[in-house]
Amino acid sequence: MPEQQPETFEFVSYRLAGFLFARGVPFTGTRLNERGETSFQFTDSDTARKLVNEYLGSPESKYDDACKRMHELTQVRRTRR
Repeated sequence: MPEQQPETFEFVSYRLAGFLFARGVPFTGTRLNERGETSFQFTDSDTARKLVNEYLGSPESKYDDACKRMHELTQVRRTRR
């Protein structure tokens, strides 16, 4: 009987992927999704889902969002020159 693969969930946020990876959630790989974006895959578990929810309101998430915004602002400024 073939070994059953664990359930996984995936998303494109490398910040969230790093958060989960740093906290020991089993990383199963990457793939290109239908839009051509790299999708990160992790083993689905209660712990993983709890950490996703924790990340969404965490200081790390706010910091990541602020960095992304600053990067976007510099890109806009560069295109206006």
